[in-house]
Amino acid sequence: DNVKYIALCEGDDYWTDPLKLQKQVDFLEGHEEYSMCCTAFSQTFDGHEESKQIVRYDLDEITVDELLKERWIGTLTTLYRSELMSDYAPPFPNLPFGDLPMWFHLALKGRVKYLKDVTANYRSLSSSACHSTDLQKQFTFGLDVMRVREHYAMLDDKIDVVQPVLSKNSHYYLEQCYKNRWLDFPMDSLWHFVKEYGHPSGYDKLKYWGMKSGINYAIANVMLKIKGK
Repeated sequence: DNVKYIALCEGDDYWTDPLKLQKQVDFLEGHEEYSMCCTAFSQTFDGHEESKQIVRYDLDEITVDELLKERWIGTLTTLYRSELMSDYAPPFPNLPFGDLPMWFHLALKGRVKYLKDVTANYRSLSSSACHSTDLQKQFTFGLDVMRVREHYAMLDDKIDVVQPVLSKNSHYYLEQCYKNRWLDFPMDSLWHFVKEYGHPSGYDKLKYWGMKSGINYAIANVMLKIKGK
């Protein structure tokens, strides 16, 4: 109960700046209006050091608007005030990630400082949910991200900010469904985003795709029953 700040570093990610925590604590100690401090970081792919790249933004703060526009906070770089999480609850059950809703929660509680110092390295793995080489898994994960962004946009009356992102992603996912014939994709969720934020032509395509999926499912079930006999 006496813990004032919490810093996160998960899995095989690691901090690279020995002064990381001191810099962040010093800032938050002097700026009570800030709920969290995060930083730039490096990223490597599947353990290959030669793939390293720097993820850095030309920003001093990460706002709710920035999060709605798909700005990425590196979980391994964060330090936040623990007391501000006492009333936190995930917006949906069984989300495949826990960090993004937390950042929205903290950004609504106070300001979020962004330091341009590279303080950590994020190891991106192709086997992880958010970086899977399986496109269908990627986009199913992405639909949950869209649900979270829509939730906090509605909470903060900023649907107009997130609408371009939801429209772009829903149409892209729809085209991938056509291209790859993903009959078991969560179409109900995708239908919602195309209908609410997309172009009418996308809605027509999705309606047709949903009907086609239903027919194919019915045929497949009949064939399974015939084979079972």
